[in-house]
Amino acid sequence: MMTCFIGIGNFGVEVRPVDDELIVVFPDQIVTTEFSVTNKTSKRQEFESEVRLPKHWKLISIDFPFELESYNSTIKVVSFIVWCNADTGRYKVTYRVQGREYPSLSDETSIYVIVKDSLDLKSKSEDSEKGR
Repeated sequence: MMTCFIGIGNFGVEVRPVDDELIVVFPDQIVTTEFSVTNKTSKRQEFESEVRLPKHWKLISIDFPFELESYNSTIKVVSFIVWCNADTGRYKVTYRVQGREYPSLSDETSIYVIVKDSLDLKSKSEDSEKGR
């Protein structure tokens, strides 16, 4: 009997943020960030991705299934809009990649988005108007 293990330990797929893991924004702002995906298997793999956003946030970028040669990396760009009525606070955004042929070949990483009160933006705008 022959058993093949794909995706165990450091020999699967690895997903890591390229940019800051903590982003500070205001409601209704567009965020663009990047993730590095590395195929750590000994053969070409086809992957699909999933972005998990907080409720009411909208994914702008579109990602299609993609192939990645063995021991190669690619950068995936993700853009989304923060809900216009988002409360001030810290939110988790997760990027997940999974093999199409071997679904257990997967990894995910998260970044955090801090949403500041839109009143902070308004007061800064008013301060700069007064300074003219």
